[in-house]
Amino acid sequence: FFFIQGGNIAIRIDEGDDLIGVALVDTLEDRIVITSNHGRMQNMAASCISPALRPTRGFPKASLYEGEEIQCITVIPEAQLETALILVAASNGIGKVVSLEDLPERRGESGKRAMMKIITLKGNASLICGLLVNGEDTLIATTTANKTNKIAVSLVNQSKRNAMGVKLVTLDGNDTLLSVAIT
Repeated sequence: FFFIQGGNIAIRIDEGDDLIGVALVDTLEDRIVITSNHGRMQNMAASCISPALRPTRGFPKASLYEGEEIQCITVIPEAQLETALILVAASNGIGKVVSLEDLPERRGESGKRAMMKIITLKGNASLICGLLVNGEDTLIATTTANKTNKIAVSLVNQSKRNAMGVKLVTLDGNDTLLSVAIT
């Protein structure tokens, strides 16, 4: 961790908005997958994002519903496009692994970028992550009750985009899944 005094402004953020992360893109053929808390994803080529001078606000690339927020942005390198697997996990402990091939690049009406449903959420559950994984990865799931669970990605069945998913973590009472990280 370090502190730079008098740094440059890279992006302007409107009041009420948050910067959720920064990702590096190596080539314009890399894919960018945007995941929302409503269980929707969008797959786009890095070439779809126009270079901008700083300090701009950027360009909106996803149409969001009322109350919907972007949870994470995942970059899939060009070399991994054919084999890329994305693990999605929801606050209710349900998750699944989806192939990038099941998440085609989409355009909505009038050529706008369209987000598509990747997992069905029940009750007040929300999607918490979309991670680029491979079969050898191990995940650590953390709950709001400070419980952790180690999960081998190889044990999570690969599903189609419209499949329900599987239980990644057993939750007690009001406990919810807080985060999932690759170890």
